[in-house]
Amino acid sequence: AEQLRFWLSQLAAQVVDQLVQDEAENARAATRVTVSWVGEASAAVYSTHGGRSRSFKIRRPYVVERVVQDAVEAVLRDHAGRAMRVASLSLVAAGMEALPKGNASLTELWAGAGSW
Repeated sequence: AEQLRFWLSQLAAQVVDQLVQDEAENARAATRVTVSWVGEASAAVYSTHGGRSRSFKIRRPYVVERVVQDAVEAVLRDHAGRAMRVASLSLVAAGMEALPKGNASLTELWAGAGSW
């Protein structure tokens, strides 16, 4: 699990950097992340199913360690204690949604409310 965590942390750092940049440039945010992996032949589950993937919600603000923890849990939950060797690993953010427009200040809200 230590090597899995290491490689997922490398991938998560890249994904989070890209998401932060995309949020600033395009005012949108991801809603989920998918972790995918392909194992070597020593893991019986791969001989019939090929690669595996699991998705989970991503929360803002984006935090690398939180993404890593969620991804590790998704992979390990799928293996339920069975030995595994990973030959390929990926992490993809998806479900991009527009961010709500900036919040108006209280002064702007009161000015637009008229008289009561």
